Amino acid sequence: MQQYVLRRFGSSILVIFLVTILVFVFVNVLPGGDVVERRLGGSLLTREEIEAFREKEGLNRPLVSRYADWISGIFQGDFGRSDFNQLDVWDQLVDRAPATLELGGIALLLIVLIGVPSGMISAITRNSPTDYTSRFGAILGLSIPDFLLALIALLVLSKYLGWTPPIGYVKPWDDLGKNLEQVWLPATILGVRGAAASARMTRSTMLEVLGEDYIRTARAKGLAERAVVLRHAARNSMIPVVTIIGLQAGFIIAGAIVIEFIFNIPGMGLWLISSVRSRDFIPLQAIVLVFAVSITLANLIVDLSYTWFDPRIRY
Repeated sequence: MQQYVLRRFGSSILVIFLVTILVFVFVNVLPGGDVVERRLGGSLLTREEIEAFREKEGLNRPLVSRYADWISGIFQGDFGRSDFNQLDVWDQLVDRAPATLELGGIALLLIVLIGVPSGMISAITRNSPTDYTSRFGAILGLSIPDFLLALIALLVLSKYLGWTPPIGYVKPWDDLGKNLEQVWLPATILGVRGAAASARMTRSTMLEVLGEDYIRTARAKGLAERAVVLRHAARNSMIPVVTIIGLQAGFIIAGAIVIEFIFNIPGMGLWLISSVRSRDFIPLQAIVLVFAVSITLANLIVDLSYTWFDPRIRY
């Protein structure tokens, strides 16, 4: 068990380290990625003045040295300053992260509380109206892109129901009622695809497990159907489902970028779009790194949860 956990932690740290290298290198080789071009673009400076600026900012040093400075700064909580508005990137991360975390957290909660139970019910009531309804809803949820579902929801709510969701974002500790009014719709839209995927996977794995010999043996011994389903079938079918839920972390982050743009929520996704538009690559490095670390941690949690669902993995 301990060796398994250590291996997973070690592989996660290695992945994060490789991501930092890729992010830093790609940002610095992108067209327009040169800090001098961004800060002095359009300025009528001589070659000597430009080189003096590079010397002052340390931009004439090797890429490896600049990467080492960037990493050491991150460990000290210094992500640099925006070239666009000169604001501290760490302060902006702290300000914008709660919105994206709340959207992603609610979406993940919907995936677990709606997708998994509906898949289980669909498997138990196979070929019944409930099963057909659940399967139709899952296929529909997988077929409609997040941005299209958001636009349809806004159109239906505003045109036919006369209600327009409030645009923007208020932190929950400032005004919880206003906050929930703003985030419930985008968070629900963000969780639809994941709930549909987890429902489909849960139904499939549950049907496979319910057909196993040990399930028939448990029923033959007179064990209650509730115990058969929850104690034996559900737990033994969860590893593929947990894997799918872990993979949804990446889809939630990608969907949050679009959803935050549509609903004008000032989170990490909207900040990513504005950073790309303004070619402000210092915040872009931090945003991509935070997203990569979040996905890596989600997969680490999934890997560690395997040991609870299947004790054989511990060994």
